[in-house]
Amino acid sequence: MKHSFIALAITVAVCASCASSPNSPDAGSARAPDPGKDTSGLSKNWIASGKSYPEAGLFSGPIAWEAGQYIVTGTIAKGKYEQVTRQLIVGKEGDGWVIESISTDKKGITTGSQMLLKGLDAAMSSGNYGNITIGWMKQLNEKGEVNTVDAEQMRFFASFIKPVYESMLTSVGEFIEAGTIQVPAGSFAGTSLIETETKVLGKSIKSKTWYHSAVPINGMIKSLSDDGSTLIELLSWGTDGEPRIK
Repeated sequence: MKHSFIALAITVAVCASCASSPNSPDAGSARAPDPGKDTSGLSKNWIASGKSYPEAGLFSGPIAWEAGQYIVTGTIAKGKYEQVTRQLIVGKEGDGWVIESISTDKKGITTGSQMLLKGLDAAMSSGNYGNITIGWMKQLNEKGEVNTVDAEQMRFFASFIKPVYESMLTSVGEFIEAGTIQVPAGSFAGTSLIETETKVLGKSIKSKTWYHSAVPINGMIKSLSDDGSTLIELLSWGTDGEPRIK
């Protein structure tokens, strides 16, 4: 269960990021930025909620997916606010799930995608992620326009993304108790920490990630790259989200 869930989470993240904002964090320090020096306007998303969540036992996987579940995460790199992303479960369609990912970068540019990922449930059960396919996809560009990807473009995108998640090799450690973790979304008691190494197309990514069962979609509340270059924090979450791409 543990390995399947983490591989699934990485697959979804890879698909969403490839279809949305083209910007990615630069290497550097993930130290906390000074909001007073923020010129991006993203700092307003890092407001502490003041909420507290009790211990939920050692993490074993996210709660069952349902339409409306969403998480908002913020990325910090080189001591600067880099990006804010909302991932939303739009709903189920046939044997797949419709997932929306909308990101705003440090330049204030908002882009995103909504796509049907088919075969996710079967992949979760079998561990064979090579059978995941993209049924359809819509893209939100920086002008606020929504474009439906046509059949030819879809074939091109599928031919690009499929080798990415098929080539993923994920080395997963064991969950350990990690105590209370404070992020903008709240204070989470009894978190679980796990170290992973993912190799995608020859590139190795090591990270430490903290999870809590109260959080939907993937359960993640914080992730720090092994070299300290990138920090991702949970800013907020909920179960009543509405899609931006109609």
